[in-house]
Amino acid sequence: GVEYLDKGTDTFTVRRFNLRTEAWEDLGTVRKTDSGEWKTAAFAAPGRWLERIEAGNEDFYGEIALDDNGDGTEEVRLFDMNIVDLSGYKTETLLKRAPADSFTQLDAPLTVDFSTSLPVNRIELPLYADRSFRRNGVNVKLFGLRDGNAELITEKSFFIFSDKDVMEINDPGETGFEDYRIEMTGLQGTVGWYQDAEGRPALEVSTFVSEDMRFTAEVKASGSELTGDFRADLPFSAVKTVVKGRPSGTASLYRNLPGTGWSDAVAVASLSSMDTENGKIFFPPQPAGKYRLVIRDSTGSTWSGAAARAEAAALPMVRRFEPKKASPLRIGEIVTAWDESRIARSWTGENALLRGNRISLDGANASLISPGGLGIEAGRNQYIELSLQNTTATGLLRVFWAEGTDPFSAEKSVYIPVVGNDEELRDYAFPVSLTDTWTGNIDRIKVELAQGSLDTGTLRLTRFEITDKTVLLDRDCSSISNALFPGTGMKDLSVVDGKLVIDQPYAVAETRNYHANFEAEKGQKVIISLINETNTTDFDLIWTTYDFDEAGKRVGGRGTVMVSMEAGSPDIQTFEIPVAENGDWKTTISSISLAFFHEEGRILLDEIKVIKE
Repeated sequence: GVEYLDKGTDTFTVRRFNLRTEAWEDLGTVRKTDSGEWKTAAFAAPGRWLERIEAGNEDFYGEIALDDNGDGTEEVRLFDMNIVDLSGYKTETLLKRAPADSFTQLDAPLTVDFSTSLPVNRIELPLYADRSFRRNGVNVKLFGLRDGNAELITEKSFFIFSDKDVMEINDPGETGFEDYRIEMTGLQGTVGWYQDAEGRPALEVSTFVSEDMRFTAEVKASGSELTGDFRADLPFSAVKTVVKGRPSGTASLYRNLPGTGWSDAVAVASLSSMDTENGKIFFPPQPAGKYRLVIRDSTGSTWSGAAARAEAAALPMVRRFEPKKASPLRIGEIVTAWDESRIARSWTGENALLRGNRISLDGANASLISPGGLGIEAGRNQYIELSLQNTTATGLLRVFWAEGTDPFSAEKSVYIPVVGNDEELRDYAFPVSLTDTWTGNIDRIKVELAQGSLDTGTLRLTRFEITDKTVLLDRDCSSISNALFPGTGMKDLSVVDGKLVIDQPYAVAETRNYHANFEAEKGQKVIISLINETNTTDFDLIWTTYDFDEAGKRVGGRGTVMVSMEAGSPDIQTFEIPVAENGDWKTTISSISLAFFHEEGRILLDEIKVIKE
């Protein structure tokens, strides 16, 4: 969502960058109406945002950008992004065909049809890969079959997998489908799909287990609209309602944003497929929060009496497995820190009543201010890490910083998304160093709920830390999924005794583009451990960089350092390379590669790390 000042009649467009195609994709365009008000535009961006790199996948999308389209100036005070992770949801099996030892090699697209009366939310497919572990990849599409047509529901690619790895596809589910089709195509390498004992493609199909959470919605009828408000304490993907008769029209879902009010529609669904008396309306997955459901009759008929019966309804909630953390989440080494007792003793309250370590809010902009003289040297890979319980309805925390006695200002601040209406004590980590104004010496910190929020409640802050991420990249090569990827001249991958085997001549092993993705700064080193069984006495450490020019165009760069090593040794050799002293080690590091020039023999790569001292 984008919160913008509706000033002028120009346009802006929100885009996301596809790392696979290296192209920008439009999410939507807004034309302003010159009302002079702050408005919110919401864009649905479903699909493959984040895949698990550890399981051999890649990120699909990188940056999100707002383009002013060159026709006017934009004033934006909030850019809000929510991702609902489906992989941890509890499921119930609908169909299971256990894999046997046989498989079908993918020389041509392979399809399988199945039927179920419940929404399909997860599919697991056992995959075959040849033993040499080539650069494997498959693509899977899930279709819903209706009226003789196949409608694409979701699509996923899966790369660098081992034999008998399971490909998992998660989807929020579509209404109106009972028949489905899976289509698998081979993209790279020698790959296949395991069969069950009867020779059919093996698979497991599941639906989310839901628990009905009753909410009280005051349903109002106004002309041809029904409106009901509710609060979801967990992510959800459907709202069940009761409407007498079968209206033709739409059901729209709006989300309440802190300090702004109701957003534009975050999701719209058709009523044409609803059950007559007890229909379930499906939407793309939504995060927890306060929502408004508006049902509109496209015929213009007026709701009255029993026709306005959109009963309290039930919200099908997905039950998650929440890991228990023995200690707070911590990404980096501590630069400065306050625990609960130190916050209570040394921080001061503003527009709030401070009782011990708790803030009792008294309207908008209640805040805490740290003592002065912190003397924090701002770094390029630093985080704000904190633990808090936020029982207010706002979903944003704002953190300011200042040097010396300078006043706090909007330029030196960040918004940190937090969970609202929350009884849990949660850990948060925010990469504050990505903000351009996080520079110089930081002497004072201010923490407040986002401006414009009129919510009341209690915010309890039990930990506030500035941390420095000192391990920026760590590939220990103990498994294929944590090793490097094959580059030029390298066709096969294998791990032996916890080491990546590089036995092809003139081979390159790499992290792949954007898989490093950290800021270059002084004090950084690359540490490489390996066994050199070849007769070569050196290798190249190569890195790529990126930045943006004044026109917003991505500009790349490259650097190389030659590293000497002992030939034909059975012992592990460790190299510390002070890359920060090289003039090409700058801006953002997007990938790191190792190039070896042996004609025969093996390199056994044990570990590659990037650290900051």
